[in-house]
Amino acid sequence: FAINLISGSINSALIPVYIQVREREGVSAANKLYTAVMTLSVLFLTICTGLIVLSSSFYLPILASGFAQDKLRLTLNLLYVMLPVIVLSGITTIRGAVLNAGEKFAVPALIPVITPIVTITFILLGGSAVNIYALALGLVTGQLIESSLLGLALKRRGVKNSLGWYGMDTNLRQVIQQFLPM
Repeated sequence: FAINLISGSINSALIPVYIQVREREGVSAANKLYTAVMTLSVLFLTICTGLIVLSSSFYLPILASGFAQDKLRLTLNLLYVMLPVIVLSGITTIRGAVLNAGEKFAVPALIPVITPIVTITFILLGGSAVNIYALALGLVTGQLIESSLLGLALKRRGVKNSLGWYGMDTNLRQVIQQFLPM
């Protein structure tokens, strides 16, 4: 939910402004906008992840009210293992959208197959004693690989992949103004 709400909304707000900035002000200005939006997104998703962790002791017992204590503990441990997926999926979503904005559609369309392949590989490597953590670790590892590959694809297109802050300019304000109502 956090990934779809935040990253999907950010993409809808970022892409039109990103294209407009790239066309009017050049690639360098578009890269600065992307970097600033990515920084804010990672920060926001990290805060959401922290809130999920801090509040898990309140909502998890309600959501899993029929679970035995051991199963509830396992659920909480799996939640902790999978939490990086929130930030990684957000990064992946935004990177794919920026590639699409540059009319590069194949890589972002094919990348989502990686996580299921990695997860299946983790399960197969586990042998007959498949551990439930193999699923969680496969998910996290797959998202990390997807994010990294999209980062490489962006780098090849000349898009800066690092986080950074250049201040609150009119382009970033425009993205934020379009993001907030969503």
